[in-house]
Amino acid sequence: MKKIIFLKSGMFTTIQDLGRKNCQKHGIPLCGAVDEDNAKIANLIIGNKMNAPLIEFTYTPPEILFENDLLISITGGNFKPLLNGIPVNNYECTLVKKGDILSFAGLVEGFRGYIGINGEIKAEEVFNSKSTYTKNSFGGYYGNCLKNGDVLEIENNFINENLIGNKLTPEFFGINYNRKKIRVFLTFEHKDFEISTVNSFFNSEYIVSNLSDRMGLRLTGNQIIHKDKADIISSPVFPGVVQVPKDGQPIILLNDCQVTGGYTRLGVVSKIDFSLLSQKKPGDIISFEIADFKEMSFLLKEKERKFLNYEKQLFKTRFFKVTIKNKTYNISIEEK
Repeated sequence: MKKIIFLKSGMFTTIQDLGRKNCQKHGIPLCGAVDEDNAKIANLIIGNKMNAPLIEFTYTPPEILFENDLLISITGGNFKPLLNGIPVNNYECTLVKKGDILSFAGLVEGFRGYIGINGEIKAEEVFNSKSTYTKNSFGGYYGNCLKNGDVLEIENNFINENLIGNKLTPEFFGINYNRKKIRVFLTFEHKDFEISTVNSFFNSEYIVSNLSDRMGLRLTGNQIIHKDKADIISSPVFPGVVQVPKDGQPIILLNDCQVTGGYTRLGVVSKIDFSLLSQKKPGDIISFEIADFKEMSFLLKEKERKFLNYEKQLFKTRFFKVTIKNKTYNISIEEK
């Protein structure tokens, strides 16, 4: 069993995977990595399955001591990673040695970062996911954010030296971080708002509030006015839904959101832009445009196809370490 130690925990650093799929009908939030695309990339770079648990941190990165040799990757926002004080690259498979320390010089852009570790982080599994849900204290590291001095154990670890230096960027999967506007589908409930204020939502800028968290991205800007009342009969909601409470300031629900909500729903953020949305931090400016269903459907299918194909090719060759009479051999088996 290999170990890593958090010398500094950073801000809201947790263990996440891709969340609790198909559990919302039981009242269980999705949870999981807010920036799902960057979580997948972090795992694929180092030879993990896309859904393997990894480390998510927010705004302030951790400092980690490695007690064993491991492969790691860093994706998401650019926090200028350092290994023993020497810069290393984002979106690249890096070999760390026993005694190495990973730190970060500081935030350049983005908001959330991901650290992938080859093998599998030992964590509490709840409802088929190891994602941390802090509000109910389950999953991940005892349901909590990581703290200074916490130790994570890594299981099923095999260092594939062929992956060292492997690079994989979001652009490879068609993810565009240069977009200026987030694309949103209107719901039928958009008719419950004054049309002039719906138009202003798409023709003005909003600022991300410092009250935002993993439940929702709160925005401040032009007020969206309800024709009648803000409250509706509680109905299903999910990450990406744009709710508008009575103050007229929109809230975009994120991964830890409730499964039903009683505020009128203006729209839903296209999943193709969710990675871009997840990297917005308090004080950032956001603007929106109406999404085209056919275009978004095509782009999403293409992105998912590329992810699945890459993972399939990655696991065509399996690597094993076998010990016979005190001698260790590295064995590879390729699928034909």
